[in-house]
Amino acid sequence: MDFKKIITYGNFVALFAFFMPISEKISTLLIFVCILALGISFFLKKIKLKPNKEIYILPIIFIVYSVSIFLFSDDYRFKWFEQRASLIAFPIIFLGRGNIDFKKVLKFFVFGCLIAYIICLANTIFNSINLIDGQLTFNPLINTSKGFFEAIVYEGNYFFAEHFSILIQTSYFGFYLTIAICITIIYRKSIFKRYSMFIVFILSLGVLQTMSVAAFGGLFIAILFLTFFIVNKRKHKFMIYGGIGCLIILAYFIQPRFKALVNDVVKYNIELNPEERYGVMLRFLSWDASVAIIKDNFVMGVGLANAQKELNKKYEEKRYSYALRDNLNSHNQFLQIFVECGMIGLIALTMIFFFLFRKVAHVPFEEKVLLFVFTTLLLFNFMFESYFSRYIGISFVSFFYCLLITTKNKRELDEIYS
Repeated sequence: MDFKKIITYGNFVALFAFFMPISEKISTLLIFVCILALGISFFLKKIKLKPNKEIYILPIIFIVYSVSIFLFSDDYRFKWFEQRASLIAFPIIFLGRGNIDFKKVLKFFVFGCLIAYIICLANTIFNSINLIDGQLTFNPLINTSKGFFEAIVYEGNYFFAEHFSILIQTSYFGFYLTIAICITIIYRKSIFKRYSMFIVFILSLGVLQTMSVAAFGGLFIAILFLTFFIVNKRKHKFMIYGGIGCLIILAYFIQPRFKALVNDVVKYNIELNPEERYGVMLRFLSWDASVAIIKDNFVMGVGLANAQKELNKKYEEKRYSYALRDNLNSHNQFLQIFVECGMIGLIALTMIFFFLFRKVAHVPFEEKVLLFVFTTLLLFNFMFESYFSRYIGISFVSFFYCLLITTKNKRELDEIYS
């Protein structure tokens, strides 16, 4: 075995993709390893650096965040910069994009998601097994006074929600798994082959077990677009769309959280209830408070370090007691960066989507579908979570943005094979 061929810069990038869904600490360490490997490989003249101007939007966003801290706050804590260091790290790592095996990285990410699911499932089964009076019993209910489905709603079942997703917060894990499902379907012939259906089935179970409404919505959107792009016969498309419609109706009757969401929307008619405690209706309160702050700080925002303080003040003013108690952020990346950095930050953020959608027109079919679906799902998930407020969000977005935006265009591939 030739270890020189194994321990390479490109393999470390793939290894990061593998550990991203599994361990925050290991993936963080691998970022440093990737940068070190890039530097050594460049010094030894084993790779050539290939800058990509579209990647620079990430460091620009980092600069916008940094300026907002220095302008509006005396709190220069290292954590503000550390959490968003991925915005600089990955543009550096992908300077060596010519030595990164695109499909290997995708395959490693999917396998990482599979391992993450298995770890979560094993933990769930372990927690559900009890030894009572010398006999093994299996009971996944945390609160035995509630039924199986009722326990799901109130997060009292080891097989669902936060008790299941022990590695990553549920909404983020659901998004990771959905992207892995999309990758498996798109590259079912060239990468995963006969194992693709098994992988899709397992990862789909994982999405359902997160009990994240955003994850359900993302999976639904992914299926719609993948069907449109990949299924050729119109009859088959209508069958799939009809099946999705039936599943939505069925989900209303058997999926407690989905039913609760629909009932909440109908009951309140999208009216704000200051005492709301759960789900999307609680997010409406954080959105309302965010919009109120934006109106008074439209151009420059209130600064990254001051954003949560201002939100809490607004929650207190509007008597949004549970939003205040839980110290909620905007739960919307567009509103979050608007609150923190004003219109300047929002423009910088939207440039990510501009570059991604523009890239769609210039890549081969498989990459075209992946780019379009990823960008659409990212846009959707940004509506429900502040992804740049956590390492697991900002590293995921930064990594996949750099990976997809630097993938070879049709023209580059023609030059290689001509």
